[in-house]
Amino acid sequence: MSFLKKITVILVLSMTVFNLFGIASFASEECAPVIYRDFLISQETDVYDTFLKNSERMKDGNSAVKIYLKENIQKEEIGKTLQRASAAFVLDHPECFWISYERLSFTYIDSPNGISEITAKKKDGVEYYYPSAYTSPDQVETDCKLIEEKAEEIVKKAEKYPTAYEKIKYFHDYLCKNNVYNEYVKEGETDKADLSAWGAVSAFTSNND
Repeated sequence: MSFLKKITVILVLSMTVFNLFGIASFASEECAPVIYRDFLISQETDVYDTFLKNSERMKDGNSAVKIYLKENIQKEEIGKTLQRASAAFVLDHPECFWISYERLSFTYIDSPNGISEITAKKKDGVEYYYPSAYTSPDQVETDCKLIEEKAEEIVKKAEKYPTAYEKIKYFHDYLCKNNVYNEYVKEGETDKADLSAWGAVSAFTSNND
């Protein structure tokens, strides 16, 4: 995927997930562009960087990941650390849509000196740690290909605009024209909802239906 296409994917997906996480306080009141990793502390960046390094491998929905912390952490801090790191990762890298943190479990060995290693793996009772819209690696790969094709189409159409502002506005308008509110969810009929609507990938795949 070219650099411009990757930026397009991240921008379009990020616009759909920004308000899904209680992390908006990371941003300044002026809403300046930010990389959410920059707001993490040491142990949180270790978690974040581990997911980034292993994101392609985690496409299989099964691979366990070892997280090594440069500085030990106390057991009572683990929950907050994992929450902030995973939320920042999702905001910076929504293109890695195949990781559902709700379906991951985290184990560690406690010691008087704190914890230096955490293992992330799929929860017991689930086949994959994918979001509920996906039940196989083939489905993930299909949507990855679809997103890349759609990003290429969007970039090609945006290239006719001379300024960065106009290009970004085109991305914004694309989202508005090709996505609608999920009425089934609004009415509480979640059993009828398209499961992909729960993920940012639907920004590319919904086709306003």
